[in-house]
Amino acid sequence: MPGNSPQHLFVYGTLTRGSRSPFAALLAARARFVGDAWLPGRLYRLGHFPGAVPEPAAKSRVWGNVFLVRRPALLAALDQYEGCGASERIVSLFQREAHRVTLANGKELDAWIYRFTGRTEGRPEVHGSVANKAPRPRKASV
Repeated sequence: MPGNSPQHLFVYGTLTRGSRSPFAALLAARARFVGDAWLPGRLYRLGHFPGAVPEPAAKSRVWGNVFLVRRPALLAALDQYEGCGASERIVSLFQREAHRVTLANGKELDAWIYRFTGRTEGRPEVHGSVANKAPRPRKASV
């Protein structure tokens, strides 16, 4: 990854377009949709939401949406929603990190992704595109 932080965010679950999550609506309202995209890796069903594990050498793909995010406060709100860095006493299921993604038109770019950090053993793998429609009971605000 280049030294600069990405301005793009790749989402694949409850933050995708069409999700009923209030945070998906917040993302859609405060960021610019760039397009559908994928990254090499695996997607796991974690119950009511999925978790992606990027694997650069994987033949499988995780499909999602890419948004251009220019507001640090928006990323901070999404980090809180995803439980990133909430507390050192609480182990987070997700970590925001930069990865290379490929847009549907073939263009590659660096984007933030919420990577699942938990154990994958025994979790069912999801193939194809996933956008969980179950809302989370939190109000979105920035």
